[in-house]
Amino acid sequence: MQRLANKAPDGWREPHPATILVVDDRPANIQLLFEALKDTGYRTLAAVSGESAVRQAELGRPDLILMDVLMPGIDGFEACRRLKSNPATRHIPVIFMTALHETDAKIKGFEAGGVDYLTKPLQHAEVLARIEAQMSRHRLWADVEIYTQTLLNMGAADTPEAAWETLKPLAQKQKDVAGLAVWTADGDGLKLWHGTVLTADLPAAWQPEGAPSQRIPAAALIGEAYKKRRQLSALDEAAWHPYPAWARAAKLQGHIITPICCHEACYGVLAVFFAAPVTYAPREQPRWQKMLANSLGNVFYHARSFEAIERLSRQLKLENEGLRAEVSAAAESKSMIGQSIALRRVLDQVDLVAPTEAAVLVLGESGTGKELLAQAVHARSRRSGSAIIHVNCAAIPRELFESEFFGHVKGSFTGALKDRVGRFALADGGTLFLDEIAEIPMEMQGKLLRVLQEGTFERIGDEKTRRTNVRIIAATNRDLQQAVAEGHFRQDLYYRLSVFPLTLPPLRERREDIPALTRHFAARIARKMGRPVPEITRDMLAPFMAYAWPGNIRELQNEIERAMILSKGRPAAFTAPAPASAAPDHTAFEDARVIREEEWEALQRSNIQRALERTKWRVDGPGGAAELMGLRPTTLRSRMKAMGIKRPV
Repeated sequence: MQRLANKAPDGWREPHPATILVVDDRPANIQLLFEALKDTGYRTLAAVSGESAVRQAELGRPDLILMDVLMPGIDGFEACRRLKSNPATRHIPVIFMTALHETDAKIKGFEAGGVDYLTKPLQHAEVLARIEAQMSRHRLWADVEIYTQTLLNMGAADTPEAAWETLKPLAQKQKDVAGLAVWTADGDGLKLWHGTVLTADLPAAWQPEGAPSQRIPAAALIGEAYKKRRQLSALDEAAWHPYPAWARAAKLQGHIITPICCHEACYGVLAVFFAAPVTYAPREQPRWQKMLANSLGNVFYHARSFEAIERLSRQLKLENEGLRAEVSAAAESKSMIGQSIALRRVLDQVDLVAPTEAAVLVLGESGTGKELLAQAVHARSRRSGSAIIHVNCAAIPRELFESEFFGHVKGSFTGALKDRVGRFALADGGTLFLDEIAEIPMEMQGKLLRVLQEGTFERIGDEKTRRTNVRIIAATNRDLQQAVAEGHFRQDLYYRLSVFPLTLPPLRERREDIPALTRHFAARIARKMGRPVPEITRDMLAPFMAYAWPGNIRELQNEIERAMILSKGRPAAFTAPAPASAAPDHTAFEDARVIREEEWEALQRSNIQRALERTKWRVDGPGGAAELMGLRPTTLRSRMKAMGIKRPV
């Protein structure tokens, strides 16, 4: 710690002079002591009996009592005993004055609660020396009590704000402290915490009128303590204080600055102000300030750690709720299967665009593997260490798009029973995959465009603007340019999404990949069914090679699974499905027999599932399953709920 001059400034007097109560039945003795004490800077009170001394001590609360022993009425010993039995006065040190030289008398005085013994006739130099020694000792114990309680309270604080509250009593109770403040790190400077200084004169936090900006540069002396992480003190207010006019108005003559640090991290500085030069504060002050700053640093450290743990906990909770389970199926295949020229051309384009931040639009027929291609782009990007969040736009009801994308706060609309984090917040730092992008309603497209352009959004019911940093990969099996021409899709949004389009070829244009795909799916399905991996020959693949596969890879996978289920453990017989245009066989119903309820329910379930699979599980809108079946979307959703029909993960 910086050492200062040991000479007090001319005319300096202690800002809080101690009060001495002189108790003697002889006024002449009181007068002599008054003169000696006044010249030294002490304030004085007088009492001429033991009874009056007890009353004066309770009313005036002196810092020390000079007590004569032999007095009319109760003697000094009894008066001391009464003082020590009163909680309001028991802390006041008592020095006895007597002409008695016997050891028994001295022992009796100490047993009564006295701290020292002066023998008459009194020597003024000895009296002043004994008073100063006891006052220093008393101040030390008072400091111990005040600082210990402050440290205990701060240790129990679980937030920096709670720790701030524990500092307020210190500024009022510690006589040597004129005030204290905390500056916290703020960019390349320091900012006055809570914008206030705690002072000894007011019960609440206070900032002098006309104080300059609360933020100070790190180059100031307060900043030096922060940068060097070293305790500093100063005497000349013009040199050390960021606001010299303020320091002079408050008559501050020095302070101690202690960095607030914990585990290699520094959060700011604790500044304790004195109305006397720092040299004349107790020598223990620098040690106390270090303990306070270290305790405050622990609070900051644990609060920041708790915030980080909370963020991780929320993220893990969301993951456990299945928000990343949407991509688990695609994760089973680390790469796209096939070596055809058409597929290799697309994967070469993936290698080009993946390391960039460009938006990608994946085009292709249903079942070609658009989601898997989006996974491949994300896996080869700089964001691969973060999540890729999948949103199926065709499965979101029109009225819930904004909540799904941006989230909402509890009570913001009917049914908002708790806060919800939107997909843009979940994907922050990662990738957001918008499947079936053409199904987004026009009124929602403008809000989506805004977050893509500015990176900001608001949750429903929340005025706070939040930022997000996501990469967008969109996919569709529809012609977006035609949708733009027909007025169903915004042109500016189309251009924002289609920075780098990738078109996946249909399976009929990459037939050479069918053998590899068949073996891959057969092996995976066999493992799930607990069967040995079947051997697939060229002859077995012939029906698949000849078929056009309008449902592409998804249809191929379904046919392989159906064949393996029907094989019942025998070698699977792969046959191409019947053409979709073939007329349905109604012979099963020509006998007009009565159908049992369970059969009718099974037929309804099968019919709904076929409609959903044909429309890729899109219920609403043009070409949706409800329109295909001639039902209202609400009716179809009710039947799906009643039958327990859910989209497979």
